[in-house]
Amino acid sequence: MTDKERFEAYVNGTITAEELAAFEQYLMQDAGARARLRQVLNLDARLYDLVESRSEGWAPARPAPRRLVTWLALAASVAFAAGLGTWRLLARPTVAVRTEATAEGFAVVRRLVNAETEHHVGDAIGKETFRLARGMAQIDFFSGATVVLEGPASLDLRSASEAVLTGGKLRAHVPPAARGFKVRSASTEIVDLGTEFGLDATSAETKVSVFDGLVKLSSNGNGEPAHEVKAGRSWIVGQDGKGHEAPLGAPDFLDPIALGRQYEQARRRQLDDWKIWNERFVRDPRLVAYYDMSGADTRVGDSKGAFDGTIVAAQRVPGRWGDLDAAGALEFGRPGSGVRVHIPGEWRAFTFVCWVRIDALDRWYNALFMGDGYENGEPHWQIREDGKLMLSVMVDETRRPPRPNPLDRGYHRVYFSPPMWDPSMSGRWLHVVSVFDPAGRRVSHFVNGVEIHREAIRDEYFVDKLHIGSATIGNWGEPFQNTPRFAIRNLNGRIDELAILEAAWTADEVGSHYRRTQGSH
Repeated sequence: MTDKERFEAYVNGTITAEELAAFEQYLMQDAGARARLRQVLNLDARLYDLVESRSEGWAPARPAPRRLVTWLALAASVAFAAGLGTWRLLARPTVAVRTEATAEGFAVVRRLVNAETEHHVGDAIGKETFRLARGMAQIDFFSGATVVLEGPASLDLRSASEAVLTGGKLRAHVPPAARGFKVRSASTEIVDLGTEFGLDATSAETKVSVFDGLVKLSSNGNGEPAHEVKAGRSWIVGQDGKGHEAPLGAPDFLDPIALGRQYEQARRRQLDDWKIWNERFVRDPRLVAYYDMSGADTRVGDSKGAFDGTIVAAQRVPGRWGDLDAAGALEFGRPGSGVRVHIPGEWRAFTFVCWVRIDALDRWYNALFMGDGYENGEPHWQIREDGKLMLSVMVDETRRPPRPNPLDRGYHRVYFSPPMWDPSMSGRWLHVVSVFDPAGRRVSHFVNGVEIHREAIRDEYFVDKLHIGSATIGNWGEPFQNTPRFAIRNLNGRIDELAILEAAWTADEVGSHYRRTQGSH
């Protein structure tokens, strides 16, 4: 059989047992064939998801035996009819084109103190308005300029070298590499010639204060020529648009150093509050196991004392509290790294909770918590390469999967969220929760306290006798195939807290946990 014929048989479910065994041996010996098969299965899976998502909840059964090109043409036609414009892509010759990963933004949120804003520390921001209802924020532009905002404030970001303050106060530090950084207000345009100035647009008058170096000012709309203001001087523009120079006066702008001190103090208070609250959380009778990843030996202690884990090749690193908890997380950068646990028993529901920092999604599947053998009632919790959360529980390991492939096993359903991560979020701590609720017949995914996906558990995928047994945090420790080869699913990132509950958390419970456990994310 050719590769094309083998792939068609697998995808269409027409492979015989003898052909399956032969093909598995072929795949084990040929890395190129494995790579080609992954591409075919990935495309097939996404087309299948596309058809399902465009059919108002109807899930198409695997088509009767037919040529693969027929199934692809059907899915492509559905996509074209839905206005997605993928027909042209699928109609091209099968030439692999590798595109470079990209991310949006030209600035990043560095610090937040007592801030009321929709943004988080580590957010990449681009051509948009940064609104700060109260508190303080530090924004680092990719040009090298740094801006400290005091709320209430509103800053329109135009580029890595330009912003518009539409209200509030800011202080800008502009090193030589960012010289020419421009800030505008309703009445004034400021071009920094190095190195530090403040802009106050909180009243009818606009005040520009130069702390170091030199700025060039242009008053908007009054015809006055541009002029320069040196360090130690201020320029005040009245309601009539006319300006005058004045002494600098007492400093009334917060600088990055002072903001840094306040930021550290706020983080320490948050950490202390979390420790107090966490002492109550770990006594929750619904808690199956809780791992905070801290410690100095090769063990990860379960708060219940019954299900301690063993660290395998993972490295202790700072967690979401940064240098306040220098060994508060584990990094799973090596292919064999993980935390091995054994959690016996039968459970009625699952809520998986973790704080995770994703550095990259460079695996096809990226593990959070994986049951070893993936037997009846066992969970797999992971993130796909496109940033979608995945939760699945094995329904019947003895049945053929509804969409067979040689790397799959048993009858189960994978519940995908929409993409919740992209490269611009690399290194940012996220609060991730997935709920498997047999009694309520639902699966839910949450990120940072917000539900991003909910899906019903259909009758054919219903299972209410849940198990874990031997499992791995941050990897898939012992896949079901009895071979030295193993699927590389280690998480390229860090986990600093993971909890499993025998309960189906509500949206209110998820949101409360997120707010109580926030760190410097």
